Amino acid sequence: MFTFYGLKSKTFARRLKIRFASSVTGSGFRCKLDGKPFKSCRPFATKRLAFGPHEFSAIATSAAGQAGPVASKKFWVLRHHRARHR
Repeated sequence: MFTFYGLKSKTFARRLKIRFASSVTGSGFRCKLDGKPFKSCRPFATKRLAFGPHEFSAIATSAAGQAGPVASKKFWVLRHHRARHR
């Protein structure tokens, strides 16, 4: 089982630290953001993201480095801050 923590479907945060866990002890992880290639990660920290939709994928790996059969995906939208009226 794969679980994501602290990532909502809509956010104003342009920098995020995406946390996740696997039910298999000793798992490693490979991640990708917005179609870029998978790379080792844990946790995954973003830089300044563009406004709009984003897709994050993560896949658990065994201690021997073998990737699991299916990547877990999370989608979210980075929204503009609303203007404050006085």
